[in-house]
Amino acid sequence: MGETIHASVLLSTLGIIILAGSLLRRKVDFLLFFNVFFLLAYVLAPLHVWLGGSSYLPSAYLCAYERYEIGSSGFSALVIVVGYFAVVMGYHLGLARSAGRKIRLISTWTPSRALHVAGALLCVSFVAIGIYALQYGGLGQAMRLAIEIRRSAGVESGPFVFVKHFMAFSHVSLFLVFTSVLTEGLRPRLVLKVLLGVLSCLGVALTAALEASRGNVLILGLVLYLTLAIHKRRLYVPLVLMGGAFAVVFILGGKSFYHGLVYGNPVEAFSRVLQTLGSVDVYRALWREFMHPFVSLEAALSTTGNVTSPRLFLDWVYALFYFIPERLFPMQMPDTVAHINTLMVIGIKESIILPGLLGFLWYSGLLPGVVLGGVVFGSIGRWLDAILGKNSQDPLCLGLYLMVAVRWGKFTMTGEPEVALFSDFVWLILLCMFAASSRWFIQSRKPLGERQLSSHQGGDLDA
Repeated sequence: MGETIHASVLLSTLGIIILAGSLLRRKVDFLLFFNVFFLLAYVLAPLHVWLGGSSYLPSAYLCAYERYEIGSSGFSALVIVVGYFAVVMGYHLGLARSAGRKIRLISTWTPSRALHVAGALLCVSFVAIGIYALQYGGLGQAMRLAIEIRRSAGVESGPFVFVKHFMAFSHVSLFLVFTSVLTEGLRPRLVLKVLLGVLSCLGVALTAALEASRGNVLILGLVLYLTLAIHKRRLYVPLVLMGGAFAVVFILGGKSFYHGLVYGNPVEAFSRVLQTLGSVDVYRALWREFMHPFVSLEAALSTTGNVTSPRLFLDWVYALFYFIPERLFPMQMPDTVAHINTLMVIGIKESIILPGLLGFLWYSGLLPGVVLGGVVFGSIGRWLDAILGKNSQDPLCLGLYLMVAVRWGKFTMTGEPEVALFSDFVWLILLCMFAASSRWFIQSRKPLGERQLSSHQGGDLDA
């Protein structure tokens, strides 16, 4: 009990430091989004378990709660503190900041070009949706089995299921249409914008249903709102309230809706979940969605070195293998860190429970892995921030900056390279297209201190 109190005090202090630091900085940057995700996953979530008990945990985690005596040791709190300050240290390293400041990207994208790219990507998205649906016997059948496919439940499929990675281009299309409207208004090319916007929304809905996913839709909505609010310098309170209500309902009922599709009555399953939730139940149910990083960290601390061996960050290499279509090039795929973590938490070898950032770092290299990995993670964030944060007046550049910042911060919750690469794949393609067709400069210093700018238009980056 004493260790729990000490750990709670330590994490409460860390939470106050994070909140106070964020308020004093008054900046919307990469570190802010990391702070938000870290606060949810590694400060508030553990405090709810330590102070409120197992009622805040999903039922599937109760065995791990007993097996690892979650909440009885203060060592996890120490690892959390060390991990946080390792990331912050990396973020404030002068080398990462100065390296990013040497690169300046200047957009040459007009709203017209963005709309043309949006149309092309939307076509790719719908073609991918059609091909993917056919692999499972049609659109209705693919949607009905989506949750089982996500769980790798052995559903029979065709050889071209890898096209699912291209379905989310509809998210990019909607993003490009939205930023084009912010740039020049709705009236120029009104019909094209409305048509692309409506079809993009349809593509987003179909993709979410086929992937049985919630996170990507919520992140897209968050980025679109932040782009609007920062560009217009308004909060849009009614929009925040409606978006928040939708997010709560989607988080709480989305999984039941997808499960209901399997058994033929998704609306009833969705409404039944919402009707049985009281105010306290809603609060607990929401926090259960954020518990997997902390439970995974406790499982990693208890098993790595005894049951499992340090993975030496090889999961970034393994993630690349998962891009190879298994049906076209049969090969034995190595288990990812999510497979190992799920086995440790609930006893089955599936990629269901993501380890979170600190769990991934501990599985990779124990405490030295937490320190080294945290510093590298923070440095990458600061480098990206320095490059992408220079053109915030342009809605497209602002939106890209926010999308990358949110997804970098979200890795705190996932901690799974394979999931990160797959969920960010379409945005990586957009970034490559944007960089290849925009102007950028690399600033370097001559031996005598004289500065020189090298200008490039869609070429290779030369230092």
